[in-house]
Amino acid sequence: MTSIAAAASSWEMTSEERSDADALLTTLEAAERTIAAAEALKAATTAELRRIAEQQRERTDSESEYEFPHRSMGAEVASALRVSPRTAQARLEEAAELVEGFPATQAALSSGFLTRAHAREIVAAGGHLTGRLRARFERRIIPEAETRTPGQLRRIARALVEQVRPSSFAERHGRARDRRGVFVTDLDDGMSELCAVLPSPLAHGIHDRLTQMGHTVISDRRAAAREKRKEERRLARRQARAAAHDGDAPGLSDPAISPHERDDEHATRASAGLDAGIDPDSAGAPPSPRPTRADASVEEPIEERVDTRTLSHVRADLLSDILVTASPTAHRLHAAGTEATLAELRATVQVAIPVAQITTPDTATAAPTIDEALPIDAESARVLAGQASGWDRLFIAVETGDVMRTDRYQPTAAQRRMLVARDLTCRFPGCNQPARRSDVDHTVDYARGGETRVGNLGHLCRSHHMVKHHSPWSVMQRDGGVFEWTSPTGRRYRSDPASRVMFTEGDDPPDPSAPF
Repeated sequence: MTSIAAAASSWEMTSEERSDADALLTTLEAAERTIAAAEALKAATTAELRRIAEQQRERTDSESEYEFPHRSMGAEVASALRVSPRTAQARLEEAAELVEGFPATQAALSSGFLTRAHAREIVAAGGHLTGRLRARFERRIIPEAETRTPGQLRRIARALVEQVRPSSFAERHGRARDRRGVFVTDLDDGMSELCAVLPSPLAHGIHDRLTQMGHTVISDRRAAAREKRKEERRLARRQARAAAHDGDAPGLSDPAISPHERDDEHATRASAGLDAGIDPDSAGAPPSPRPTRADASVEEPIEERVDTRTLSHVRADLLSDILVTASPTAHRLHAAGTEATLAELRATVQVAIPVAQITTPDTATAAPTIDEALPIDAESARVLAGQASGWDRLFIAVETGDVMRTDRYQPTAAQRRMLVARDLTCRFPGCNQPARRSDVDHTVDYARGGETRVGNLGHLCRSHHMVKHHSPWSVMQRDGGVFEWTSPTGRRYRSDPASRVMFTEGDDPPDPSAPF
């Protein structure tokens, strides 16, 4: 077990501020529980209204009147709540699905154990399950809401559904592949949306390659900007020298020009043949006349369009370039000189394949995953495995889902691969930044004697890495990769690795102390 606390800072809370903040947070938590209970009451009331409409429908004899009771009730709800009839109808259906189809989730919402957003994720993920399978899914997913955001819960719910669904992932993936395609939706102001429905490895690979290329373009843009500033300084010095020849400005011997600039300029002049009066474009020609101030006044920097695109903009432009011209550098804003670099970049995805998918693929229930636990079909996983230069075998404790060790203990790269498999995302409470794009941090600083071992390492995104080292937040890493954060108010927040749920087998909830 390892821990670290940041050094005291000038803005650390006083005892009075800490007490006030803790009381306010307690009130905020109570308000959130009250809101959750109110949402549960709202859902139960709305579901009851739909039940009345359903009773009315059952009493009708004419099929043409089938929808009228529901439409009428929808109009009644819309008028009472001042929302559109379509919104009211959607709320009626959504409430009925929660209250009637997910009673345990509704009870947890009513008690304030989870929020309406958490409940929506549970219903969305488990909507295709029925009977005992849905009840089993609820038993396992509800305890996870205690320490996770709705986004984090969505990832875990998706993985748990794959474990309990009766049909194999391969069968469902085969049907889903038939829905792949490319679609265009026209938007306002001359823009359109291009949507591609693809197998997950391809979609994530495309996005990863575009991201790598985008970072390369932005890095090259910054280098070009630095070079442009240097060229402008050189031009300014040449203009100053030209004026000095007319007696109007200091020359190279003037103390206003630094020795570094003077040496740099001498080197530039010598390499260009200027000190010898030689035109660099016509060696052997008679010496050119010395430039006059009038000549210098007409020499201006080459105007360039300033590239202020964000990474998202660059990704979109690169996608257009590649699909329209087959070249990633067709867009005129891309800085020159990066063609080879961009073309050599390759997409990167992390693939986790359960051993059963290799040893007994016909009976395996756990699906392979990529990146942040997104299930993929076994055939794609095997193809990716065949193309990989190497693989790490992870030893998992099936009782807890903990990543215990890998075949490779050293070097650090092996530990990093193991940490990515364990953490999946940044380990700060509520953060969803993927581990592959986060820093590997020593829980106890290396400078303070912290060891470079898995039990003292974890992923933090750049923002939360800075928070850990430059704020009063502190963290303790317990066994199994569990992080326990202590806030400036003294409150503790637990962060369990998502892999503990992804790789756990069995019906019992991972946390037996949870109330559901």
